[in-house]
Amino acid sequence: MTFGYFGAFKMRTFRCPNCDKVIDTSMTACRHCSTPIDRNAAEAAADLQEKVNQAGFDASIVKQLGIWMPVSLLVAFLPIIGIVGLLGQVVLFFAVPVFFIRWWIKYSGIQTRDPDFKSAKRATMIGLLIWLPFGGFSFISSVARFMTAR
Repeated sequence: MTFGYFGAFKMRTFRCPNCDKVIDTSMTACRHCSTPIDRNAAEAAADLQEKVNQAGFDASIVKQLGIWMPVSLLVAFLPIIGIVGLLGQVVLFFAVPVFFIRWWIKYSGIQTRDPDFKSAKRATMIGLLIWLPFGGFSFISSVARFMTAR
């Protein structure tokens, strides 16, 4: 039995090996296809499902950080609050590749058919692809500003 926040029971789920529908570990048979469920296999599958869920969450962070890169670049050109955009550029310039690399080191070895995991991989790539041109432009514009300030 697993407990979540505040001691409440936390249901652990996994995909049925036969019909691929999501069921919980307390079941002895799939409610969709009536396939018998082995308790140990269910627990192992639930552990894998938790890793896949965490991979999806972490991938969404990479994507969101990538999306914020062009926003910070635009804010940097606004008067008065431009310093916030510049600070955002510096933080995101390093944060996006660090989180991207961390995600691939931590989750790339997961073997699953789960469509959410494919979406997570795609989200990390989207975050990096958004970051790349804006990160490069941000770096070049920062160097140019530094050189002209001399």
